[in-house]
Amino acid sequence: NDDFFAENSWDSEAVLDLEPQIGDSVVNSRKSSCSFIGTNLEGLLSNKGIETIVLSGFRTNSSIISTMRMACEKDFNVITLYDSMACNSKKEQLAAISSSFKLIYSS
Repeated sequence: NDDFFAENSWDSEAVLDLEPQIGDSVVNSRKSSCSFIGTNLEGLLSNKGIETIVLSGFRTNSSIISTMRMACEKDFNVITLYDSMACNSKKEQLAAISSSFKLIYSS
């Protein structure tokens, strides 16, 4: 369904306890499944001296994998939280974790 996480919809809102605070940097990645493409994410991380990123979220098999791959290529240390990401189905999730993650982390 293309309507998942549509801007300003109920499912696009941050979890109350995780809402951005004053002074936090927010990156909206709407043009690509990779959070580095079309955003200032790399600059924000580099300017703050951040070398390690932690990934979680929805669409493991596209958004998470794309961002993870690009982060590794840009020499960031990447931690993926397997239990806080999801796909549209359990089958897709297991495929993403068992194949794509191993390819990215073994390179």
